[in-house]
Amino acid sequence: MDAYGYQKVSSRSRPWSFYYRNALPAPIPDVPKIRGDGLFTYRVPSAAHYQSELEAVAGGQRDAKIIFRTNCLLCPDPENPHDSDAVAVRIGGMKVGYIARADNRQILSALSAAGVYDRVQCRAEICGEGFGQATGSTKFRLSLDLFLPIEIVSGPKRQKRGVASKNEN
Repeated sequence: MDAYGYQKVSSRSRPWSFYYRNALPAPIPDVPKIRGDGLFTYRVPSAAHYQSELEAVAGGQRDAKIIFRTNCLLCPDPENPHDSDAVAVRIGGMKVGYIARADNRQILSALSAAGVYDRVQCRAEICGEGFGQATGSTKFRLSLDLFLPIEIVSGPKRQKRGVASKNEN
Protein backbone atom coordinates (compact mmCIF):
# COMPACT_ATOMS: atom_id res chain seq x y z
CA MET A 1 0.00 0.00 0.00
CA ASP A 2 1.34 3.45 -0.87
CA ALA A 3 0.80 6.92 0.62
CA TYR A 4 -2.57 7.27 -1.14
CA GLY A 5 -3.79 3.92 0.22
CA TYR A 6 -3.62 2.16 -3.15
CA GLN A 7 -3.42 -1.58 -3.28
CA LYS A 8 -2.42 -3.45 -6.44
CA VAL A 9 -5.22 -5.86 -7.40
CA SER A 10 -5.10 -8.61 -10.01
CA SER A 11 -7.98 -8.63 -12.45
CA ARG A 12 -10.27 -11.67 -12.14
CA SER A 13 -11.38 -11.52 -15.76
CA ARG A 14 -7.89 -10.92 -17.15
CA PRO A 15 -5.26 -12.69 -14.97
CA TRP A 16 -2.38 -10.95 -16.78
CA SER A 17 -3.83 -7.54 -15.92
CA PHE A 18 -4.02 -5.52 -12.70
CA TYR A 19 -5.31 -2.22 -11.38
CA TYR A 20 -4.91 -0.05 -8.30
CA ARG A 21 -7.68 0.80 -5.86
CA ASN A 22 -8.07 2.22 -2.38
CA ALA A 23 -10.53 1.62 0.43
CA LEU A 24 -13.45 4.02 0.81
CA PRO A 25 -12.77 6.50 3.62
CA ALA A 26 -15.13 7.18 6.50
CA PRO A 27 -17.80 9.87 6.03
CA ILE A 28 -17.01 13.48 6.85
CA PRO A 29 -18.32 14.07 10.39
CA ASP A 30 -21.21 16.51 10.99
CA VAL A 31 -21.98 16.97 7.27
CA PRO A 32 -25.29 15.57 5.94
CA LYS A 33 -24.85 12.95 3.25
CA ILE A 34 -26.63 11.70 0.18
CA ARG A 35 -27.78 8.09 0.34
CA GLY A 36 -26.26 6.26 -2.60
CA ASP A 37 -26.64 2.79 -4.02
CA GLY A 38 -22.91 1.99 -4.11
CA LEU A 39 -22.80 1.80 -7.91
CA PHE A 40 -21.17 5.19 -8.70
CA THR A 41 -23.30 5.60 -11.85
CA TYR A 42 -23.74 9.40 -11.86
CA ARG A 43 -21.06 10.79 -14.20
CA VAL A 44 -19.88 14.37 -13.69
CA PRO A 45 -19.68 15.69 -17.26
CA SER A 46 -17.58 18.77 -16.49
CA ALA A 47 -14.80 16.67 -14.91
CA ALA A 48 -13.07 16.66 -18.30
CA HIS A 49 -12.19 20.32 -17.65
CA TYR A 50 -10.61 19.54 -14.27
CA GLN A 51 -8.06 16.87 -15.21
CA SER A 52 -5.13 18.39 -13.29
CA GLU A 53 -7.22 18.67 -10.12
CA LEU A 54 -8.45 15.06 -10.43
CA GLU A 55 -4.90 13.88 -11.04
CA ALA A 56 -3.71 15.70 -7.90
CA VAL A 57 -6.51 14.20 -5.78
CA ALA A 58 -5.93 10.68 -7.15
CA GLY A 59 -2.18 10.83 -6.53
CA GLY A 60 -0.86 11.21 -10.04
CA GLN A 61 -0.64 8.95 -13.05
CA ARG A 62 0.01 5.22 -12.83
CA ASP A 63 1.09 2.43 -15.12
CA ALA A 64 -2.31 0.74 -14.80
CA LYS A 65 -5.96 1.60 -14.26
CA ILE A 66 -6.77 3.29 -10.95
CA ILE A 67 -9.98 3.42 -8.97
CA PHE A 68 -9.76 6.07 -6.25
CA ARG A 69 -12.74 6.39 -3.93
CA THR A 70 -13.19 9.35 -1.66
CA ASN A 71 -15.79 11.68 -0.18
CA CYS A 72 -16.80 14.84 -1.98
CA LEU A 73 -18.90 17.87 -1.12
CA LEU A 74 -21.71 19.18 -3.31
CA CYS A 75 -21.88 22.94 -2.78
CA PRO A 76 -24.38 25.38 -4.32
CA ASP A 77 -22.48 27.97 -6.37
CA PRO A 78 -24.86 30.94 -6.94
CA GLU A 79 -21.91 33.13 -8.02
CA ASN A 80 -21.26 30.96 -11.10
CA PRO A 81 -21.44 33.34 -14.12
CA HIS A 82 -22.89 30.64 -16.40
CA ASP A 83 -25.60 29.23 -14.13
CA SER A 84 -26.87 30.71 -10.85
CA ASP A 85 -28.25 27.27 -9.93
CA ALA A 86 -24.85 25.55 -10.36
CA VAL A 87 -23.78 22.88 -7.87
CA ALA A 88 -20.01 22.48 -7.57
CA VAL A 89 -18.29 19.18 -6.72
CA ARG A 90 -15.34 19.65 -4.34
CA ILE A 91 -12.77 17.15 -3.12
CA GLY A 92 -10.11 18.14 -0.63
CA GLY A 93 -10.97 21.81 -1.02
CA MET A 94 -10.52 21.72 -4.81
CA LYS A 95 -13.30 22.19 -7.33
CA VAL A 96 -13.30 19.10 -9.57
CA GLY A 97 -16.49 19.65 -11.56
CA TYR A 98 -20.15 20.63 -11.57
CA ILE A 99 -23.35 18.62 -11.43
CA ALA A 100 -25.07 18.50 -14.84
CA ARG A 101 -27.19 21.59 -15.47
CA ALA A 102 -30.29 19.45 -16.04
CA ASP A 103 -30.04 18.08 -12.48
CA ASN A 104 -29.14 21.29 -10.57
CA ARG A 105 -32.64 22.40 -9.60
CA GLN A 106 -33.70 18.95 -8.47
CA ILE A 107 -30.65 18.67 -6.20
CA LEU A 108 -31.03 22.23 -4.89
CA SER A 109 -34.71 21.67 -4.04
CA ALA A 110 -33.83 18.42 -2.20
CA LEU A 111 -31.15 20.28 -0.23
CA SER A 112 -33.60 23.06 0.61
CA ALA A 113 -36.31 20.58 1.67
CA ALA A 114 -33.80 18.90 4.02
CA GLY A 115 -32.76 22.27 5.48
CA VAL A 116 -29.27 22.07 3.98
CA TYR A 117 -28.09 25.30 2.38
CA ASP A 118 -24.31 25.14 2.21
CA ARG A 119 -23.03 21.62 1.47
CA VAL A 120 -23.79 17.92 1.49
CA GLN A 121 -21.41 14.99 1.17
CA CYS A 122 -21.47 12.17 -1.31
CA ARG A 123 -19.09 9.34 -2.17
CA ALA A 124 -17.03 9.81 -5.32
CA GLU A 125 -14.93 7.58 -7.56
CA ILE A 126 -12.10 8.83 -9.75
CA CYS A 127 -11.07 6.40 -12.48
CA GLY A 128 -8.01 6.68 -14.68
CA GLU A 129 -7.15 4.24 -17.43
CA GLY A 130 -3.40 4.21 -16.84
CA PHE A 131 -0.35 4.25 -19.06
CA GLY A 132 -0.10 7.97 -18.42
CA GLN A 133 3.48 7.85 -17.19
CA ALA A 134 4.67 6.77 -20.60
CA THR A 135 2.39 8.90 -22.75
CA GLY A 136 1.20 11.62 -20.36
CA SER A 137 -2.34 11.05 -21.56
CA THR A 138 -4.26 9.49 -18.69
CA LYS A 139 -7.86 10.69 -18.72
CA PHE A 140 -9.63 10.77 -15.40
CA ARG A 141 -13.38 10.51 -15.02
CA LEU A 142 -15.45 11.32 -11.95
CA SER A 143 -18.53 9.37 -10.90
CA LEU A 144 -20.70 9.96 -7.84
CA ASP A 145 -22.63 7.53 -5.68
CA LEU A 146 -25.99 9.18 -6.13
CA PHE A 147 -29.19 8.61 -8.03
CA LEU A 148 -32.08 10.93 -8.69
CA PRO A 149 -34.21 11.86 -6.88
CA ILE A 150 -31.66 12.19 -4.09
CA GLU A 151 -32.29 11.36 -0.47
CA ILE A 152 -30.37 13.27 2.18
CA VAL A 153 -29.65 11.63 5.50
CA SER A 154 -27.70 12.88 8.45
CA GLY A 155 -24.91 10.44 9.13
CA PRO A 156 -25.56 8.11 12.05
CA LYS A 157 -23.36 8.60 15.07
CA ARG A 158 -20.78 5.83 15.09
CA GLN A 159 -20.35 3.91 18.27
CA LYS A 160 -17.61 1.57 19.35
CA ARG A 161 -18.17 -2.15 18.84
CA GLY A 162 -19.55 -3.95 21.81
CA VAL A 163 -21.07 -0.81 23.34
CA ALA A 164 -24.86 -0.99 23.52
CA SER A 165 -26.85 2.16 22.89
CA LYS A 166 -29.08 3.56 25.64
CA ASN A 167 -32.24 2.62 23.74
CA GLU A 168 -31.34 -1.08 23.54
CA ASN A 169 -31.69 -1.67 27.30
